[in-house]
Amino acid sequence: MQISDLNALFAVAALFSFCTAAVAEDKKPASGLVTLKANCTTDATGGDGRRKACDSAWQEYQTPGDFVIAEISKTVRETSANGSEHECLSHFDKYVEVIPGTGIKQPTVFRLRAHARSPKGHWAGRGWEYCEATFVQVEVPHFTEKEMSQWKAMPPLAPETEESPDLQGSQVQPSDGQVDNSMN
Repeated sequence: MQISDLNALFAVAALFSFCTAAVAEDKKPASGLVTLKANCTTDATGGDGRRKACDSAWQEYQTPGDFVIAEISKTVRETSANGSEHECLSHFDKYVEVIPGTGIKQPTVFRLRAHARSPKGHWAGRGWEYCEATFVQVEVPHFTEKEMSQWKAMPPLAPETEESPDLQGSQVQPSDGQVDNSMN
């Protein structure tokens, strides 16, 4: 291999790494399902019957950039637990307005924590809690001034009302609220 070939090879390698870095920087976070886990395990209950407790550190997820958490999508479940107490604690934080001027807000932070207490009794063993939370993060839409003015110009939605069912001719009679006690 000659010097000019090596220079060309280095140039191609440098160009490739520069282009790959540019592509990597252009990647945006994606909307989708996020999973967060927390767990803790206690020491064993002693011979004197004194139980031990544990709390995991708060596990925190912060959405990137222009994303929010769809609060209604959250599920929290115990994947494994033991002891006289065990629970998964969670909460949302740092709410932002999704569509300006509407008051519709969604969180950008979710926190999860596990808590456990060892079983009652003497030499009763350890307690533990394993938690798993899932939720969906979505990108906040950005509206132009024109779209916002159209949004504000729209009449408010009428509240939905449930029509009472038409029972005429259906053989269904409204109840008079009396109870038949003849079976007693």
